[in-house]
Amino acid sequence: MGTRTGASTAATWALMNYLGKEGYRKVSKECMEITELLHSGVVDAGFKPVTEPELNIVAFTSHEMTVDEIADGLERSGWAVSISAYPRAIRIIVMPHVKKEHVELLLDDLRELRSLHSKE
Repeated sequence: MGTRTGASTAATWALMNYLGKEGYRKVSKECMEITELLHSGVVDAGFKPVTEPELNIVAFTSHEMTVDEIADGLERSGWAVSISAYPRAIRIIVMPHVKKEHVELLLDDLRELRSLHSKE
């Protein structure tokens, strides 16, 4: 007995049965490829990654802007990003619905944000 329903466990079980081990590996591999694309793009755009990604998570900061300035700038461009508390950083979790095209658009907006900030 507990305070949570078993719905998430049942959904996970059903999804794993549907995908199978190979299907799960394929989805995981695709997420990690997108994660690597995002990570390298963040570096190329002049931002500072918190760490090399081992999971499907990219966290980064900037030497030039605060995390709040990055988040606010991205929000003005239509992006909703989360901020991790410790370390304080922009955190993006790459899920299966995140595609290469989405990452490229986000990176374009990050480069523009950095460019605009440099002009100030």
